[in-house]
Amino acid sequence: MYWKTVSPESDIMGQRNYVCHISFFIILKNLYNHLEILYKKSFGLLNIKYLQQY
Repeated sequence: MYWKTVSPESDIMGQRNYVCHISFFIILKNLYNHLEILYKKSFGLLNIKYLQQY
């Protein structure tokens, strides 16, 4: 971790980058969960419609 000794600004930038990556990951995870729920809902509806035909 030599870049910590370079300057305090780079340390702050590194932390900011780290936080950005974490929040981005959380947003992606939430989006994925949301899509999964939507997919399951639509799949369930399709299943019901399919079952009602028979």
